This record gives sequence, structure tokens and C-alpha cells, in this order.
Amino acid sequence: MSYRVVPHASARTQLADFPSDALDALLSRLADVADQPWDAMPVHGSPSEFRQAQFGEHGLVSFHVNDTTEVITVYDVTWAG
Repeated sequence: MSYRVVPHASARTQLADFPSDALDALLSRLADVADQPWDAMPVHGSPSEFRQAQFGEHGLVSFHVNDTTEVITVYDVTWAG
């Protein structure tokens, strides 16, 4: 089963100035997450459906997994490269 990945408005704003190599790495990682969202790290102190995954060498993407609708909502993207 593959989940649909949807960026929240806050994540879309963060992506506006992303370098192309970071964006490529993010999209590749999100493709993996769509297939196996529960393999990502849980966000400390949050309910289990809030997860994080590293991408590239300097990136972190945070998202919410909804099993009922099979949607992953990306709400935060950080690139420190």
C-alpha cells in the first residue's frame, strides 16, 4: 500500500527557497515514506502518527500519518546544508 503525500501550507512555504539537490533528496525520501511511513522515527513527545525522516545529508522532514485516509501530511521541512 502506498500513501498519498500532501504538503501542508507551512511546508510549501519552506520549500520555496530549497536548493534543487535538497529537493531531489526530499522527493526521493518521501517516495520511500509513502511506501513505509511507520519505519520513520516517531517525533519525541507526540502521538505515534507524528513522524520524522532524514533526507540527503542535512535534511529532516516531519509529517503526520493518517491510516484511515492513507494520507501523509508534511508539515515541516528543514535543510541545514
